[in-house]
Amino acid sequence: MKRLAALILLTASLLHAQAPPPEKPLPSCFPADTMLVARFDVAQMLDQRVFQDFMTAKLGGMDAFFLQFQTWTGIDLGTIKTGWLGLVKEDHVVIVLKGAFDVQTVQSTVLNIDTAQVVRRPGVPFAVMLPENKKPGDFNMAALLDKETLVFGRPDLVDGFLAALKGKGKGLPPPAVALTIPMLKSESLVSAALISLPEAELRKNPLMRLFTHGQITADLSEEDLELTLEVGLKKPEMREPATKAIEGIRDLYGMLDDDLRQIPRLAEIALEGISVRPDKKRLLLDLTLSREVVEGLLREKLGLQ
Repeated sequence: MKRLAALILLTASLLHAQAPPPEKPLPSCFPADTMLVARFDVAQMLDQRVFQDFMTAKLGGMDAFFLQFQTWTGIDLGTIKTGWLGLVKEDHVVIVLKGAFDVQTVQSTVLNIDTAQVVRRPGVPFAVMLPENKKPGDFNMAALLDKETLVFGRPDLVDGFLAALKGKGKGLPPPAVALTIPMLKSESLVSAALISLPEAELRKNPLMRLFTHGQITADLSEEDLELTLEVGLKKPEMREPATKAIEGIRDLYGMLDDDLRQIPRLAEIALEGISVRPDKKRLLLDLTLSREVVEGLLREKLGLQ
């Protein structure tokens, strides 16, 4: 009996030792030097009339574009529910799409692209390199992790994401993880966290060093677009002067003559309507915009009038 018990214990120990580490939550897998992480409710966006009209005017219609894209890649964009974006080093991004993907269909379709190069990655059903059209000699990598998850970006960034996901890489530092994990349960149209700024930007605007992070959520109702911006403060004593500064800029701008107002109309409306709520080591900025006004300005900007 003792030998049997010892054998069972040894077997269990070996199995435990060989078990792969649990996968990390998706947002925490973006590269350590990621500056901004954003989550988009793609399903909500596809339902918006202004988006549908833009697709019709610029791309021949949403259904036609989706069919063309599916014919080329095997991916049905209509199944995508959420999208994630990690902005790294100012101009590099990692994109993660959550939807319904048929691995075999994607694989067989992409293999028809002459310039596609299939690559192997441990634990990844299908990965492929595709040349960057605007940068000859550069490549992007697409990795289909399972039936629900597609990762796309520069090969080194995608590889870093995969390593972090499997517990073999660093990913985001803990403070950034704390900002991004709540986005997993977000029901907002857009959720985003500004984690850091480039050093060159901080040198130009040293006051930005007084703030730890920024977070924004955008929620859409039938009547309004509601925005909430959270700004982290390095020192609690910053609350009062920072609040006064924001409110002062808002109030002073409102006193300008119309011919001296030079910022875009949407930004002007936002500045006029913003309210500030100090809260411990952060400021909360609230803004409610008329959906009709926002859509009208977007249509004007996109040339849909």
